Amino acid sequence: MVDTRVVAVQTMRAVLEEGRSFTTVLAQAEQRVPVEARSRLRAVCFEWARWATQLEAMVDVKLDKPLRQKDFDVYLLMQLGVLELTHMNTPAHTAVNECVKALKGLKRPWAKGLVNAVLRNTQRAPLDVDKLNRAERFAYPDWWIRAIKNDWPDDVDQVLSAGNERAPMTLRVNQLVTTRDETLAAFDEMGLSAEAHAVASDAIVLAEPVSVHQLPGFAEGRVSVQDAAAQMVLSLLSTAGVNPLRVLDACAAPGGKTAHLLESFPDATVVALDHAADRLERVSDTAVRLSLQDRLTALVADAANLSQWWQQEPFDLVLLDAPCTGSGVIRRHPDIKHTRREEDITTLGQQQAALLQALWQTVKPGGHLLYATCSIFKQENEAQMNTFVSAHDDAQDVTPADQSWAHAQAVGYQVLPGEHDMDGFYYALIQKDSHG
Repeated sequence: MVDTRVVAVQTMRAVLEEGRSFTTVLAQAEQRVPVEARSRLRAVCFEWARWATQLEAMVDVKLDKPLRQKDFDVYLLMQLGVLELTHMNTPAHTAVNECVKALKGLKRPWAKGLVNAVLRNTQRAPLDVDKLNRAERFAYPDWWIRAIKNDWPDDVDQVLSAGNERAPMTLRVNQLVTTRDETLAAFDEMGLSAEAHAVASDAIVLAEPVSVHQLPGFAEGRVSVQDAAAQMVLSLLSTAGVNPLRVLDACAAPGGKTAHLLESFPDATVVALDHAADRLERVSDTAVRLSLQDRLTALVADAANLSQWWQQEPFDLVLLDAPCTGSGVIRRHPDIKHTRREEDITTLGQQQAALLQALWQTVKPGGHLLYATCSIFKQENEAQMNTFVSAHDDAQDVTPADQSWAHAQAVGYQVLPGEHDMDGFYYALIQKDSHG
């Protein structure tokens, strides 16, 4: 039987050294361990990705000299042991003994004495985290911290710390078929502790995450998993009095906002685009589970290439949930710390600008474009939309004012990670001049 710690080391090597995301590597890794070990493997990998930079510092201080590159697996195994000792409440004897045993599966038996010494030393005299530099203390890349200092100079440590918290499991209630109060009552009957979200009117928050198969009403389409920040897209549209009949969801996968649009506008039809067929299939599957498929058209296409898909019929509303760094959802996807690079901000910014330029053509006169990202970097958000509005005489920022749950920007609003138990998110609602 494969040692779960060996699989964890190999999984994290793929993330840290090869830049692969959990989307692919964890799904593959879970198939290599027993079913009962999969949740533990996932939890270990997520916490490891969250704290990797700090763990490196904790191991390095216990080593007399760096290990050779060919022994990188041993270095990673020591990080895993330190993670279990400092962040996961694993009994010390278990963490140490099991990591030493894992060396056999890694084919590095020579390192037993070294691994044992480093972990025992860490147990006896753990490194004072407060003495680490900011990058090590909060476990982020240097470039990421520079970007936060530039964009949010008064909130640097708060933003970094919030990004390291575990995100709650938040659900969206399908108001077409039930109410939030009815849903909370059903959850209470099942012994599931949940409460209404303080800001998002369709959202409830679970005290502890569970499998979707344990959620009453999930299979019947009564609830869906979706962070409250993503749900606020529809709150903004409601506040602005937008009630479209023909909607485009330009980057639709995995389909949470597509479904919310269909639930919130029962007279509307939605065209959902995504460039990846397998991801678009998830959008269609969600619509079927919610019995909303009759009002959905799903197309595999590059949204920026209008000739691929647009039939010249304009939309009342275009939702552009743009590709971005994902810096606002770091709580849920800590591997982003290791898969993103500083230059991605510029590359993605160019994609965002191209999408805006193309999709603006598909908005009918008097219609709206809602631009959203799950990023907290202003270059992808406020700066992007400020440039767009300034360059288009027929574009006006009509994002509803006085949104107390978010930070007003020159254009649009920003939520930072953890605020109101939400992910980091940006929103800007733009209206096209009615004279076209």
